[in-house]
Amino acid sequence: MSGILNPDMSDAELNADDKDQAIDQILGTTMPAHGRLEVALYEVLSASDWGFAQFIDIEDVEQRAFASDLVLSAVEGVEVNVREMALCAIDYERLVGPNGRTMPAPDATLDELMDWKRIQRTATDFARAFGSTTDCIAAVTIGVLGLPASLHGASGKDLLTMPQLSAKVPESQAAAADAARDAFARRTASPEGWLEWALELRDAVVHRGHLTQTWITRPRRTRGKQIFVSTEQPIARLIRLEPHLRAQPWHPDILTLSTPDVSAGEAIWLAEPALHTMREITGRTIALVDALCGVLFEAFTTDRTGWVLPEKQWYLERDLSKKRTQAAASFRGFDPDYPVPPPDSMHVHPRSAQRLMLAEQLRTR
Repeated sequence: MSGILNPDMSDAELNADDKDQAIDQILGTTMPAHGRLEVALYEVLSASDWGFAQFIDIEDVEQRAFASDLVLSAVEGVEVNVREMALCAIDYERLVGPNGRTMPAPDATLDELMDWKRIQRTATDFARAFGSTTDCIAAVTIGVLGLPASLHGASGKDLLTMPQLSAKVPESQAAAADAARDAFARRTASPEGWLEWALELRDAVVHRGHLTQTWITRPRRTRGKQIFVSTEQPIARLIRLEPHLRAQPWHPDILTLSTPDVSAGEAIWLAEPALHTMREITGRTIALVDALCGVLFEAFTTDRTGWVLPEKQWYLERDLSKKRTQAAASFRGFDPDYPVPPPDSMHVHPRSAQRLMLAEQLRTR
């Protein structure tokens, strides 16, 4: 949801949606087109239609319900993860400070050392939130345009290839897909490779735990002036440093460090401080998401007569169990006898009512 709030209203006067808008204005995560698309999706969700009316050509009502709910979950996931990206950047700035940091001294307290380690964790959380944002917007794009790719397994990498529609689809569907490709290309063209780099960063830190940053002496901002300090402290304890993200975080350390041009700094790290990179990725991701959502809103609310939906690629087994998930299903907590009373009521957002009705229809079908 997005909009402009009355600045004279107190927090107590705001409803839940208003407060989300206020948070987005503070974080810089307002996405008007995304908000319009989310409203449009919920407005047409109907238990009597077994999902979206736009998906009525999916004859299997269970699959229609699954596909509709996957798109709804993904559109909500976009805003959740975009906010997390912005919050991570704020936390990172607080931990590093406006002037960088000095290396921990031998007498640093455990609390100080844990703060140092939180910097690494926050960068990892940022990369994870970015990847989840792109995964979610990929699922929304696949669902709204009817692209022949998995809805349940949608990934940010699907945006890079944007699966091609069959030549048999109507002209309006093909034009909508072309508009989405154009919007994606415009928002990712410059600088070349930024989206691919961020996706690789996510994969590296989430799946392999590679180090995300290198600490480099912060450049002087004094235009040649120098301040002389008399101290018995080791000089290494006085130099202020800034973290820089790795230029090729997907490489194992030994591979990066053994390359022929390793003596050149750009072979190891990005020139700009990490916070600058994180802010740019956040802003560019928000712009990309909203540009795509603008196209998807038009595609979802236009005349979709004859649009082809790839039921085979979208098919979702009710039982997703594999050997590992079968074992996981047996877990009921470490204290399964903990006396938690069964719920006799549930508080949900009003727009979730249709989703609950739809789930109940599926359960009792």
